[in-house]
Amino acid sequence: MTFGALKSGLVLGEGAARAGTVHVVDIGLGPHLPTSPAARLGVMDEAAARTAHPAPAAEAHKYTRGVVAVVAGSERYPGAAVLASAGALQTGAGMVHHAGPQTTRDLVLAAHPEALVSAEGPEPSRADAWVAGPGLDTEHDARRRWAGVLAALEERPEAALVADASALDLVTAAELRSLRAAGTPVVLTPHAGEWSRLRERVPADGDDAADPLAALRAWTAAHGATVLLKGQRTLVVAPDGEAWAVTGGGPELAMGGTGDVLSGAIGAVLAADVARRSRARRAGEDPGPAPTARLAAAAAWLHAQAGADQARAGRITTATLPAALGARVAHLWWPDDAEPEAVR
Repeated sequence: MTFGALKSGLVLGEGAARAGTVHVVDIGLGPHLPTSPAARLGVMDEAAARTAHPAPAAEAHKYTRGVVAVVAGSERYPGAAVLASAGALQTGAGMVHHAGPQTTRDLVLAAHPEALVSAEGPEPSRADAWVAGPGLDTEHDARRRWAGVLAALEERPEAALVADASALDLVTAAELRSLRAAGTPVVLTPHAGEWSRLRERVPADGDDAADPLAALRAWTAAHGATVLLKGQRTLVVAPDGEAWAVTGGGPELAMGGTGDVLSGAIGAVLAADVARRSRARRAGEDPGPAPTARLAAAAAWLHAQAGADQARAGRITTATLPAALGARVAHLWWPDDAEPEAVR
């Protein structure tokens, strides 16, 4: 039992593993608690995820639901392209366009005939979000493909960027400054080892704090990118200090390739939001800043729930995870319908 508010020590670190089931008792402290995003830690749940990633409108079509460009996979790691594309498709993207070598294009098209494939990707004006990094191979090829993504974002800076895996070893402080100046929503998705390497290459004052939340807030504030730090308790922190915890996603997701699925899922949620905001601006409305941390946390929550769903259903491989993710997204969007098999 905890009183007044859920404390971060019951959600993060060693305290979370010892807390068990936590019940919060309201004792009237709400009006006296801080309201600034930089002073709070949100815990993602179904209601918050539904707000961040709402069901498509009745008049939706493939472009209004968001177009995701997936720059992933290589001759050595072709499966990453298939998994990242699957993550985007199963999270509800209106269209997925994979850019890669012939090997990955053939595999993606065989697995997902609804996807588009090409060597260089879509026209920049057509992409609402770019997912870059999973399964890229040689340094030269990875840098060339990464440079192509950055060039596309220069043409349409309001599109979002998800940088995962190999891209985390390529991104520079100067590139992050440029993306922030252009207003590009950026999500970096390291696990603990990648986060350590990233901080060594692109340091920031205060990013070595003992408190992982404080370290993330210092780094994101310095570099202007949202960080989704993957783990048993995934943390998502934006440059303005807004932070979310995703408490699901345990050992059932500790398999190669699950992060590729997650990067595609984040791309789909971001692309849908970019598409909505673009429509609002064309209508003369001001949609305000993108809640990037909330969007990324919603995707991570869906991914975590899908992992738990498929484990309960007796399916525990990465190859079956995208289908469970699709079932979870469908249940999020249409909760009054019968629960899909993977959710049951």
